[in-house]
Amino acid sequence: MKCPKCKTSELAAKKVNFLLETDRCPDCDGVWFDQQEVYARIKRPIQFFETFKQAYGKSTPTDYACPRDGEKMIQATIESAQLPFEACTKCGGMWFDKGEMQTLNKYLEEWQAADDPKP
Repeated sequence: MKCPKCKTSELAAKKVNFLLETDRCPDCDGVWFDQQEVYARIKRPIQFFETFKQAYGKSTPTDYACPRDGEKMIQATIESAQLPFEACTKCGGMWFDKGEMQTLNKYLEEWQAADDPKP
């Protein structure tokens, strides 16, 4: 798969854990998640789906092609995290630029901890 931003760089598969693999651009450090890979990182994926649904509702078209199927992606933003990302409405994959992964990880940690019972 080619990087949607660099357009010429091949994405390299990277194992995150024994269940999860992502595709990373060696040049721009962007990360591609297939739809199931995004939700595999989240404890309560059904509840978090609403967050993505709201972001998609306020999206704008882009000129970036999905690395999976070549369709034009949209840009959406998780407003509560001030986190923009590109997504493919056909395959459900998502692209996060360099730095956006750290923002996503921090947001997910805070979001998941907010409803975790404290001992």
